[in-house]
Amino acid sequence: MDLEVAGVTTAGVTAYGGAMQQPIDRVSHVVFCVREENLERAASFWRDTVGVVFEDASRPELGLRILVSLANGIELIAPAPALGPTPARFTDFLATRGEGVYDIVYGVRDLDAAADAAEAFGVRVTHRGGFADVPPWQGRFAHLDEAHLEPFCGMTVTLGRIEPEPA
Repeated sequence: MDLEVAGVTTAGVTAYGGAMQQPIDRVSHVVFCVREENLERAASFWRDTVGVVFEDASRPELGLRILVSLANGIELIAPAPALGPTPARFTDFLATRGEGVYDIVYGVRDLDAAADAAEAFGVRVTHRGGFADVPPWQGRFAHLDEAHLEPFCGMTVTLGRIEPEPA
């Protein structure tokens, strides 16, 4: 299926209506940051080699094209400044490190407690975000919250609480 978001057609991407419970106390998904011109190639690799089905979760207002498969544990994110102002953390990542693993999202039951424990350990929370009320997630998730941690020992980790709306 081809899906068009913000005037960009993405081949082989679906918008599925279901929500799934995120793994708790383990890795939820790996986030790769790629250049916009390589997003389709990266998605094709995952789709054609191991059957990953992506959902378009692009955020044009943030200048980001995002393809995600919570079921398969893969997220692809590409800064797209032509769509809107892009957070510097993504463009800086590409400029300093090139394409690759941007982040690991680790599922937690209690986001505040996990973030507090990280800070007590000396690892600062750099920013938090909640996405349960933004497309395509609204109405599907009771909680879709993240706390991004500063890099520590070469690891870039985001703590995530993802819970579907009750059936």
